[in-house]
Amino acid sequence: AQYEQWHANKVPLLRVGDVFQLRSLLMTEGRTSPPQPISESELISTMDKNGIGTDATIATHITTIQAREYAVRNAQNQFEPTKL
Repeated sequence: AQYEQWHANKVPLLRVGDVFQLRSLLMTEGRTSPPQPISESELISTMDKNGIGTDATIATHITTIQAREYAVRNAQNQFEPTKL
């Protein structure tokens, strides 16, 4: 009965032997959308902010992104993600 009135969004930490009976589960459908195109300087700034690469490797990472077709440059010279 410990979790009988539990309404949190995450399952609590359980120990071996604990019993958790799920009474209901609501699954919702969601959609994602691709990010907006970004310039090379915006890409570099985002990579730096997220700790991706160093000054010496940024150009290599950008070349790899294009070679693996994760993103392409559009007519405005911005990076657009490709279809998965």
